[in-house]
Amino acid sequence: MFIAPQESMLAFSTSWNAGGRLTPRALLLTLRGLGVRAIELSYRHTEKEVDAISTCCRSLEMGIVSVHNFCPLPAVPDRGRSLSEILLLSSLEEAERQAAVEETRRSIDTAAACGARALIVHLGRAEIPPFTRDLIELYRCGQERSKRYREMHDRMVEERARSARRYFDRALLSLDALCPDASRAGVLLAVENRFHHREIPSLDECGEIMERFRDGPIAYWHDIGHAQVMENLGFWRQEDYLDAAAGKLCGFHVHDVLRCQDHLPPSYGTVNFSRFRKYWNPLAPVVIELSPANDTAAVVRGIEYARREMAGACTGAG
Repeated sequence: MFIAPQESMLAFSTSWNAGGRLTPRALLLTLRGLGVRAIELSYRHTEKEVDAISTCCRSLEMGIVSVHNFCPLPAVPDRGRSLSEILLLSSLEEAERQAAVEETRRSIDTAAACGARALIVHLGRAEIPPFTRDLIELYRCGQERSKRYREMHDRMVEERARSARRYFDRALLSLDALCPDASRAGVLLAVENRFHHREIPSLDECGEIMERFRDGPIAYWHDIGHAQVMENLGFWRQEDYLDAAAGKLCGFHVHDVLRCQDHLPPSYGTVNFSRFRKYWNPLAPVVIELSPANDTAAVVRGIEYARREMAGACTGAG
């Protein structure tokens, strides 16, 4: 029997097992041994792997609270992008955008079949120079107060403001097309905040999406690590996103950040997780999303830390 999402606030993303070093059953048994009773299906899985993990979840009475688009992974040519960006819902190439919509429909079906309440979606990006990594490098060198840093920061803001709208409009068109499918399936399309400044949504775009689809199956998924990187670089604060999406928040990706390196276990970086206590609620699962580079001992420490923070939220401590 699947665990209903509202009964399982803490979950763990299968992203930690990217590369498949553990079999589905071994992964789930490891997590179950750590007291985790629910997972998120990451975007790196083939259809065969999705079936295997779903079957194991049923046999071990573990839930799937969320699925990450695209799932299963589309069989399309490599475009030299990360797997989560293999097709862009914001693409100006109509054939690619339509393919992204169709593959997202497959992911909606996956989420519905798994009993997951939310499908986490990346909305694409503005095709402008990708300076986020360059800005991070200056930040890591302690140059965040330098003239060079400020000039690059301002250039990123200006180029995005000048060029992003047409890509954003294509992403909105894709969401319009997907809403009927999500409604029929009973799945929320959870728009996730992103790591790179040129990606969609910006803070303003997030607010526009939530307002435009306020009565539709569109919700907001807050990635704490991504938001912390944007905050560290001087763009938007964590609370800016959460307040812009007030009433539409449906879940969190939890990972720590150290000097803009993300997907670390909670307590391994500098994120102040007590900031989120007032936002955590039983209808918004807290999914720990870690890099495969973290060993099991680090995962154990991260889970225990997250549990203490969530317990503090329930009791009002801190």
